[in-house]
Amino acid sequence: YLIGVPLLFNWLGLENNLLDYGSDAGTPYSDMNHYGPFFGPFVWFKLYWAAFAVLLAAASNLFWSRGQESGAKQRLRLASLRLSRPVLIQMSIALVAVLVLGGFIFYNTGVLNEMRSSSEQRDLQAEYERQYKQYETLPQPRITAVDLDVDLFPKAQDARFQGTFTLTNKTTRSIPAVHLNLSDDLDIDALDFSGGATASLVDSTLGYRIYELATPLAPGDSVEITFDLGLDTRGFQNSGAETRVVENGTFLNSAVLPSIGYQPGAEISDASARKKEGLEPRPRIASIDDTVAVQNTYISNDSDFIRFAA
Repeated sequence: YLIGVPLLFNWLGLENNLLDYGSDAGTPYSDMNHYGPFFGPFVWFKLYWAAFAVLLAAASNLFWSRGQESGAKQRLRLASLRLSRPVLIQMSIALVAVLVLGGFIFYNTGVLNEMRSSSEQRDLQAEYERQYKQYETLPQPRITAVDLDVDLFPKAQDARFQGTFTLTNKTTRSIPAVHLNLSDDLDIDALDFSGGATASLVDSTLGYRIYELATPLAPGDSVEITFDLGLDTRGFQNSGAETRVVENGTFLNSAVLPSIGYQPGAEISDASARKKEGLEPRPRIASIDDTVAVQNTYISNDSDFIRFAA
């Protein structure tokens, strides 16, 4: 069991902690934030498995061999004789606890949050590259000014971002459409372009959007994006926890804000994983003659990198 079950789970790609006996969402500890948001999910999972352990212990006691008769038929007969009212009540309470606690955990991990295995996440990365790699060298404006208000709600682990990006066309070609990336865990209350724009593509799964500008952005011209975004923590996750906004040690960067153009950093970097997905090998570093790559630093693609902490 100890060797076979982990191998089976790995082979099947099962990462649901409701199915892996004794598992939990993890409890890393830090001097800055102690157990932080990890403690609550840990307790719920352990209560669930404790109820399951009581159910197993009661069932084991029913079938326990106490004499020379050890065959399956004899054990079933002994179990029926031992199934007294107190034992039945104990097992019923344990079963109800397993179902209630399991339902509560599944509601948090599978309904309030989207549960994705590592293979499913890899598939999404591969699909992002397959669909939108064609736009990697497409001319896009640059973020040249930022006006941003950030409200943090540490108790609820929520944050709200209201601001304006000024985008300037620094290329020599007119830009008819702006390509945006937005994280799928953001609530988008407002997203508007000065001068108007129409969304010709909204891919909520992969977080990719294309906005056709009412008037193409000429070289040297600018357009503003005004947005109102929310990062809301709902329940808890199957693995890990939301740690971007915590009571002590909040850290956020521009990953929670719109980014401009195709993002090579979202691609699968592992060579074997790329091979499994049928993707071409990815060079470790761009050629020195790549005129597009030299325009970006190691922390910047088509959007400037913004970091803020509290």
